[in-house]
Amino acid sequence: MPTRMIEPGRSRAGKPEEDGSPILMKVGSLPRSGEFTPFLWGSGILFAMKFKTAVSSSKEVLFAGHERGNARGPEEWVHETGRWRINIAAFDHIVDASLDGRSFGKSIECFIFGFDIGELDAYGEWFQATANYTSYRPKKKELLSVGQIHWSNIKDRSPEEQLEALRSTVNSAILRIGNKQRKPKDFDYVGFASAVDAAIRAISWESVLAHPAS
Repeated sequence: MPTRMIEPGRSRAGKPEEDGSPILMKVGSLPRSGEFTPFLWGSGILFAMKFKTAVSSSKEVLFAGHERGNARGPEEWVHETGRWRINIAAFDHIVDASLDGRSFGKSIECFIFGFDIGELDAYGEWFQATANYTSYRPKKKELLSVGQIHWSNIKDRSPEEQLEALRSTVNSAILRIGNKQRKPKDFDYVGFASAVDAAIRAISWESVLAHPAS
């Protein structure tokens, strides 16, 4: 069974921590009519659509920037060249900010991308069970959809290539919502997928590059 690592500040089931708090917009600062379709949340406040990532990885995955907080010993970091080089917290911040002031329906206020990364075939049902997993949580107005990347296929790729693989995986995870029998009735998942995809395409890999821990 692999070791699961949750990216700091994120959890699949938990509430977002300080860096993942909701974006709120005052009514007085609304964009021009037709730029988005807001909905009320509370009194006089608009709640923007949220995006966040929950990382789940197997033990062979090495995350740049976590060299001193990983379960594997220092000697393994020295001898293995493969790294995941995209800073997920920075990635989330940019994508989330791009959705500020936008709504894609009243059913969903937060989309959680469940990011599985590891030697997926080596753990049998462990990763197979979540390969096409999607969870709609009506009471929380949350939607989680999993996307997976094979570690051996990505570990030695450039940051730019890893970001592109991440973009494609996120897009597929969102669009898969349309294949589910139980899905939000009032959620424009196609429009949401398009907005998120455009936001990721606009990201420069330098802005989300994870630097080794000093």
